[in-house]
Amino acid sequence: MRAAAAKRSITVRAEHAATLDRAYGADPRQAVDVFLPADAGAKPLLIFVHGGYWQLGCREDVAYLAPPWTALGVAVATIGYRLAPTVTLPDIVVDVCSGLTVLRESAAEFSIDLNRVVLAGHSAGAHLAAMASASDPAIRPTASLLISGVYDIGPLQSTTPGEALTNSQGLPADRVTPLSRQPGPEPAFLAVGADETDAFRSQTELFAAYCGNWGRPTTVQMLAGKNHFNALDCLKPGEDEATTRFVREHLGAT
Repeated sequence: MRAAAAKRSITVRAEHAATLDRAYGADPRQAVDVFLPADAGAKPLLIFVHGGYWQLGCREDVAYLAPPWTALGVAVATIGYRLAPTVTLPDIVVDVCSGLTVLRESAAEFSIDLNRVVLAGHSAGAHLAAMASASDPAIRPTASLLISGVYDIGPLQSTTPGEALTNSQGLPADRVTPLSRQPGPEPAFLAVGADETDAFRSQTELFAAYCGNWGRPTTVQMLAGKNHFNALDCLKPGEDEATTRFVREHLGAT
């Protein structure tokens, strides 16, 4: 599945109208890609943060998500970031926030309407999007779409990948969890696969309750027939009606 997505993304990056590798730092991973629709007017913006347990993945491999949205007149940006254990989780959060800053600074160049922005992320990317939203970001999204996210880092420390991650960071879990911060005020749509593990579903339920306690408008969508990896399909227009409706409504995309 990942190999096929990466292969499609190579074609999209080669053939689609885009500004690639817009840097916000010295590391090659510290860059954003922006895919543009044919419409020359003001465009809404869908921003996507990839997953990969903070240790894998890259923005280049998720370019395949862009064309269905650019066909609807939406600009799509993918944010890259450095990976653990080379850098710490707080460093990665700063990277994502820096990616938002360079997108804000480039808004006029790309004719982006900053009043119509959806910030989306999958898995670790959902965690990073939630952290960025709670960190007074350079771009205040109109709404957030968080897919199969990890919002409480603590339980991960008992897993083998989680031990490798947290041991390399030397940080208490509460420094890198959205549950330690006031969430962003924008409406949040939390999608999770019905076929995911109990742990992932409980993470979504926990964060939804936390947002609700802060008065943040929050919707939870259980994705029938989806597991942790193909839950990302809900971001494709028409794949999941509720998700598509939420994103299009907040982007003003008809």
